[in-house]
Amino acid sequence: MRKKIIFFLLIILLGALPLRLVLAETEFEPVGDNRNFAVPNPNAGTGPIGAADFGTLVTNVIDIALLSIGSLAVIFLIVGGFRYVTSFGKEEQLESAKKIIQFSILGLVITFLAFVIVRIISTVLLQGSFGLNI
Repeated sequence: MRKKIIFFLLIILLGALPLRLVLAETEFEPVGDNRNFAVPNPNAGTGPIGAADFGTLVTNVIDIALLSIGSLAVIFLIVGGFRYVTSFGKEEQLESAKKIIQFSILGLVITFLAFVIVRIISTVLLQGSFGLNI
């Protein structure tokens, strides 16, 4: 059973990683006089994951890692809730489910705080201004 859960979580995690690559911003430029038709500009200066420089690349990689960790915490929260509901009053299973729920909520809080800290530091270092810039 555990191997199936771990395999399922890894599939979801690996499926979420390329999502940022797909959603990376692409700059478009209008073609000719027609402003309603645009094609991607290959010389827009963006690299992997939509990053124009190394600092943005590092920030985007950290964002992907935090997204993966947060998704994993939500999945464990769901698993803990399912185990809690299906414990049928057995104290061992009930306590195990409570610990899973507690640690997954703690993981979500830590992930959120890490996201905020990374966002503040990257804004200060890369743009020279204070704020979250979300």
